[in-house]
Amino acid sequence: MSMVSSVLIGLETLLDLALEPGWNGDYEDFDRRRAEMEQLHALIEADRLMVYLPPFLICVIHMQVKLYFGAEQAQQVIRKLLELGNSHLSLDYERVIEQANTTALHSEFVDLYDVMFLICGSQLNVDAVVVRHPAFFQSLIATHKSIFTGFNLPILNVEALIRLITETQIASSSHQNGTVYAVTPHNRVVKLPYGATPIDFAYMIHTKVGDRCVRALVNGREVPLDRRLKTGDIVEIIKEPEATPNPEWLAFVVTRIAKRGILRGVKRVNIHRGWKQVKQAFGKNIRNYRQTLEQVAKLLNRASVDDLLSMVGCGELSISQLQDLLQNFNPSSEQPGLCTEPIAQLGEQNWRIASCCMPLPGDAIVGVVSSSKRPVRVHQTHCSNVRELAPEKLCSLVWNCDRCQIQLQLTLSDQPDTFRPILNKLVEMDIPPDLRSLNITEGTARATIGITITSRQHLDDVLNHISTLPHVLRVKLAKPILLLPSSVRFEQTARSSVSS
Repeated sequence: MSMVSSVLIGLETLLDLALEPGWNGDYEDFDRRRAEMEQLHALIEADRLMVYLPPFLICVIHMQVKLYFGAEQAQQVIRKLLELGNSHLSLDYERVIEQANTTALHSEFVDLYDVMFLICGSQLNVDAVVVRHPAFFQSLIATHKSIFTGFNLPILNVEALIRLITETQIASSSHQNGTVYAVTPHNRVVKLPYGATPIDFAYMIHTKVGDRCVRALVNGREVPLDRRLKTGDIVEIIKEPEATPNPEWLAFVVTRIAKRGILRGVKRVNIHRGWKQVKQAFGKNIRNYRQTLEQVAKLLNRASVDDLLSMVGCGELSISQLQDLLQNFNPSSEQPGLCTEPIAQLGEQNWRIASCCMPLPGDAIVGVVSSSKRPVRVHQTHCSNVRELAPEKLCSLVWNCDRCQIQLQLTLSDQPDTFRPILNKLVEMDIPPDLRSLNITEGTARATIGITITSRQHLDDVLNHISTLPHVLRVKLAKPILLLPSSVRFEQTARSSVSS
């Protein structure tokens, strides 16, 4: 009989599952790995396999995919993984990190995330840990027996996992009845996997039944919603018309139908709540912001305006933060700086930072206009390329922002842990780093890191601090500088000359 087996899957296998083998150029055993991923997908879809996803592992996956494919693809991969597995886990992460740090400090060859992975598996009491190279993790446990006392989970590769599920099954004696047959009060038989709860039962009947569930009666007695059902149980779902799914249900449901229903229901509630907050903040003017909301959603790597509203509804993005973002895309028409024809014909985004002098917020700037159909080039006022231009080709500009995103290009000697001092220094300076690309060839590492700065002096301070760190051979400002639309605006006078 079929059953649900709970597993914790390692980083490499999860990436193969979310993308496909060979995504990073590693085509070792490609055909076998691809066939195994297809079988894993089938087991998950059939509710015979429950995959747990610790949040720290999701973060690592997001960083790796973003490094290779960009932020948008990283978001898609995370969404896919969250549909495949369960990330709503009751874990004592302080204890996990404390134990992992203790282990990692004893050996320079031990990766902190590998240790956290094993400790999470032990705390979650899963049926097995699934990794691409079991021997490595078995050796890690054998070397640090004092840390992994009591760790007795099977460590399998995908091939062994599939064999155990399909033949012998990962099972304790309590798992022998892998399929549960529960009954509605009207004698409808509902087939469920082992470990199913009243919430799984409700969603199996209908999505609306699951969404509106508030209580459950089993054999005439009220039970907790996380109670495991047994064959022969008569289950009655108590509903309320205004009830909505509880995200805490994700911690114990075992069927994909229930998981998807809860996620969609919670998102629907968050969208409604977010839309209500946005309408309250902007009133009738919100109709004028539809296109701008789409731009903001794209800026935040969200697929749609609904995803953006969901962020507002769940508190991930505040109304004040949204207002700031909208202002960057739609500066008020009452602000000084709107200019007259023909410059007014140039749209908000029809300007470019000049690569010769690369002005930053705080620098005195001027625009060079070649025609009404071409972008305005933004230069520093003292740039040698604008000194000899005719006055009619120049327009006065001012900054409409106090910060901008830039990218630093670094060249380093390829040494163990080379990047840690750089990232630590940026964090110490209260500058969150964003590693955009990394290439290592012949003992030299080249990386691009995105940061946000407030002025040229701020940039100089960053460059000075990083250039003095060990193994840093070179650091420079990359081109182009990245600015939001409306970061620059025209002054009241449409055109002006630039003093030499």
